Amino acid sequence: MDSKKKSDRLARVRENQRNSRARKQEYLQELEQKLATYQTEDRRKDIEHRLALQKMEAEN
Repeated sequence: MDSKKKSDRLARVRENQRNSRARKQEYLQELEQKLATYQTEDRRKDIEHRLALQKMEAEN
């Protein structure tokens, strides 16, 4: 393999690695956002559940 082909190949490999790291970072950010959304929803549902229990206990 001559020097030009080798350097072109290495450049492509480096670019692919950069792209892969960028995709991974984007995916991790999406997962973190989903986690935050699910945690917020969980807290909201927990509060609703507690209020419903309190209301039920007050009625009895």
